[in-house]
Amino acid sequence: MISHVEKIIVPEIPKSGSCSAYAWLKGQDRTIMRRDHAPLIDYRNWCNVEDDYHVMLIGRNPYTRAVSAYEYAQYAENISNLRGKHVLKSSFQDWYNNIDYRDLAKNNTTESLKLNDEEDEYLDASFRPQYSFINYFDDTRSHANERCDDLLKNSEFLKLEECDFLPRVNTHKRTLEKRSYEIKKWDHYYTDMDIVTQIQLLYAEDFILWGYDPKINPYTEEPWR
Repeated sequence: MISHVEKIIVPEIPKSGSCSAYAWLKGQDRTIMRRDHAPLIDYRNWCNVEDDYHVMLIGRNPYTRAVSAYEYAQYAENISNLRGKHVLKSSFQDWYNNIDYRDLAKNNTTESLKLNDEEDEYLDASFRPQYSFINYFDDTRSHANERCDDLLKNSEFLKLEECDFLPRVNTHKRTLEKRSYEIKKWDHYYTDMDIVTQIQLLYAEDFILWGYDPKINPYTEEPWR
């Protein structure tokens, strides 16, 4: 999202409060433009180099985001599949344990990751690290890198759970499609330390970037056991 009136940029990281952020920003600027899940570097094309834009990077605890991404995939009948395993036919544990760290895009791209064109393997952007929507280092265009540097210098990293100014317009109980999807009790997903460790490994950069403690259970606020 970008507001040329307020000079604010809020990249839409999937499953990290984008719809709430949009509702808030639209209250400040009715002409706000949405750019779907475009990475930060793409905004260099939508604002002038000499302009000073403030960037708000809203992240979410990887543990809760993983649950939301999985349940939303069930609700939206997502076609993600990887090495013969489909998210619609997999449990939370089986799905994430089938993902390898190397499968997750680390650089900027607006395309969801296609691993094998012949077998049509596909991994939805909701499962990509939040980090990948900010990282731009694989872009070899020096001017683009400098422009993204300027954006990052004037940016703040916010935790979704601490953004009290955001309206809760897109909860699991009432999505934009006016339907609901269920989030079960947390221990339905995190059944043992194996799946906890897997999420820690897959989204290691996200824990670091937003300052979440991977050793703490966000549902109980106690150490994982």
